[in-house]
Amino acid sequence: MELKKIVLIFSQEKKLLGTVLVLFLVLSWLFYFVQPRYYRSDLMVNVTRLGTQKTDDYRFDEFYRLQADERFADTVVRWLEAPRIREDICRETGAGCNPKIRARRLSSQYVAISYKTKEKEVGIKEAQALFKVLRKETEKLNRYQKNKNWFTLVTEEPVVKLTVWSKGKILITGLILGLFFGFWSVLIKYYWNKSV
Repeated sequence: MELKKIVLIFSQEKKLLGTVLVLFLVLSWLFYFVQPRYYRSDLMVNVTRLGTQKTDDYRFDEFYRLQADERFADTVVRWLEAPRIREDICRETGAGCNPKIRARRLSSQYVAISYKTKEKEVGIKEAQALFKVLRKETEKLNRYQKNKNWFTLVTEEPVVKLTVWSKGKILITGLILGLFFGFWSVLIKYYWNKSV
């Protein structure tokens, strides 16, 4: 099909194209008001030691310590993937808990944890429960270690922010979808009329 023919088809069916486009823009505008509102909580956990160990082999001490911290940070990430740990966190939090927690190790000693809740207060409460459960698990391991310089976890208050799609993002998405479906609506109508 030539370009002139395509332009002619769309100029004849501009009403259909415009209707589909406006429909998607209206639907996207309505979505802005009815979209689910969640609070995203971001929590930072640092792995550190309860004390320092004196050693004659000073050149390698810090290297092996960082390597061990990295392994323990990986352990913390794996704990948060375990269903039992998530259940413990929800039990500590109470109602409204979201067990979908995303944790990843960003460096040797730094673990970033994020999750969503429907209420800001629940997000803060869940962060406290999460840290309490992780600290309990760490203390369990510490009980069986003869080394006094075992691991401990340090964290701060979570950053809790409302996460919603912005008006601009929703309208651009509606515009793109409207153009896409409008384009195919015009072509389908043309080929349907031609084949009948």
